[in-house]
Amino acid sequence: MRTLSQPKGVALLTALLIVALATIAATALLQQHYLHIRRSANVLQGEQAEAYALGAEAWARQILHRDLQRNQYDALNEDWAFKLPPTVVEGGAVQGELEDLQGRFNLNTLVQPDGAPNEVALAAVRRLLDALELPPELAAQAVDWIDTDQNPTIPGGAEDLDYLRLQPPYRCANRPFVSPSELRLLLSMTEEAYQQLLPYVTTLPGVTKVNINTTRVPLLLALSSELSQQQAETLLETAKKQGIKNLQALLAQDSLANMKIDTQLLGVDSQYFLLRARADIERSQRYLTSLLYRDSRGVQVLLRSRSENW
Repeated sequence: MRTLSQPKGVALLTALLIVALATIAATALLQQHYLHIRRSANVLQGEQAEAYALGAEAWARQILHRDLQRNQYDALNEDWAFKLPPTVVEGGAVQGELEDLQGRFNLNTLVQPDGAPNEVALAAVRRLLDALELPPELAAQAVDWIDTDQNPTIPGGAEDLDYLRLQPPYRCANRPFVSPSELRLLLSMTEEAYQQLLPYVTTLPGVTKVNINTTRVPLLLALSSELSQQQAETLLETAKKQGIKNLQALLAQDSLANMKIDTQLLGVDSQYFLLRARADIERSQRYLTSLLYRDSRGVQVLLRSRSENW
């Protein structure tokens, strides 16, 4: 029987080792190349999704501008109030919806431009807290968070001395709320209370009124203490179906016959809207939340967030 000589055997083993190493190196290179391709694809798809989300924002600005040219009130039976359903685009889908933020109560209304508490607004917030079974002192603490003095609003207020005792300590903002999330910092606020209150309140620049066409029953009852539950539901059902075009039309509603309604905090039109958009392209997903301000000059973007929440 013939056997390989030692030099030939070593050469064969060396050749096999070289082939194995080359195979391993080629596999590693291919794997790395695949990862680069996948990473590039993810970046490209993410940029596409971002572009589509911004396209939804452009759609929202256009529809709001067009709506202002049609009439001087805002209601839930108008085009802007209908969701943009998932719409097929190249590689995926995009969707969005607009919310009228003036359907909520603007907490910055609690303090007047001269720094004094707005007693009408404060009373309304206290009634809302009572209806939601939340701590009543939150109303006074919201006032103290905004006003510039260090005198606690009675009853239940809190100023710097109260917050500096906490761990970690911090101070009152002494300026208007910028985001609803600041409510979490109030002395008596819990996460459960925050989530319960959030659908009814917002934090907009300056003083704004609550749009009766887009608000909710608990808030309307807090703003108009003389209304009954049934009257509030009937009124908002009318507003949802046909829209209340002005305050005179509001006071002329049959459900309000012979009643004196304080309209100081109520309106029928809105300037601030919140867009929530989502774009899905292949494996990439992008959220966009935009605070939009509308006036006669057009629609501006005041804030953008790349998350589902403002």
